[in-house]
Amino acid sequence: MISQIQKHRYVLGFLCMMVTNLCYGFMPAITQKAFSAGISPQTLLLDRFIVALLLIWGYIYFAKKDFKVDVSSAGWQIGVLGLLNFGVIVFLTESYKWLPGSIASLLVFTYVSFVIVLEILIRRAQADMKKISCLLMSFVGLILVIYKSGGEIRWQGIVFAMLTATCYAFYSIGLGGRKIAGINSISLAGWIMLILTLLNLIRCGISGEPFFISNTTQLIYVLILGFFCSFLGPLCIIAAIKFIGSGNAAINNTLEPVIAYLVGVMLMGELVEIKAIIGGIIILLSIIILNLNFKKSKAKVLDDIRFDPDIK
Repeated sequence: MISQIQKHRYVLGFLCMMVTNLCYGFMPAITQKAFSAGISPQTLLLDRFIVALLLIWGYIYFAKKDFKVDVSSAGWQIGVLGLLNFGVIVFLTESYKWLPGSIASLLVFTYVSFVIVLEILIRRAQADMKKISCLLMSFVGLILVIYKSGGEIRWQGIVFAMLTATCYAFYSIGLGGRKIAGINSISLAGWIMLILTLLNLIRCGISGEPFFISNTTQLIYVLILGFFCSFLGPLCIIAAIKFIGSGNAAINNTLEPVIAYLVGVMLMGELVEIKAIIGGIIILLSIIILNLNFKKSKAKVLDDIRFDPDIK
């Protein structure tokens, strides 16, 4: 019998993933508008991470949260998570140079299958036919939503997109580790954000791009991306994985491209396609099926996830 606390944690995990989907779903369109305003990719990434860094550590300081970690046991794991997250950012940016955005996004979301397979291999989760079926449904939906015929596909772009998916998969698995689970979500996000900011500072310096934006319009885009995509989104995905596990969080994350598509229609004037609507419905059905009757299929997963007292 699953306790009320476990049910509460699962619901919170699901809601955290939905917030993450919303935050990241707006990111492509807002990022394109930021580029149109004259911000280079290096400057945009650095400045949005600085905003997120100030928000996270400001909260930790004023709320007097415990930010100390046991360097001997978890310090190196946090460093690896920071490097993996940085890899996701760099490789994804490179993939856009060689592939149409829709194809790159589709390849990146193969990370979901990587997470499911890795969880089974390391025996963190058991093979679950319902989960695998939902995974297949979500991929069919993804293809319908974001695949567009035409556009040149180059092998370099495929390599960068698959490297992005690999880094993202290992990042998600790493967040579900037991030693990492002992660190509260806000402090963990703070340390990872510090690593990302330093690495992007180095990258920006090497590229010769300016460290800071130059006008009010650019500042607005940086603040939006910094708060929603570099602060709230990452914090929610860390919390979600702690609550419901890497595999369940990854499948729920497949709603993100649907939101990105709808935002593109609203903000960028993209055309609505029937196949995209059908694909979105399939993805929503896969998420609904995954989250139905979790009493039977999620008991072991919920028992293995440690409760994080800093996320109420």
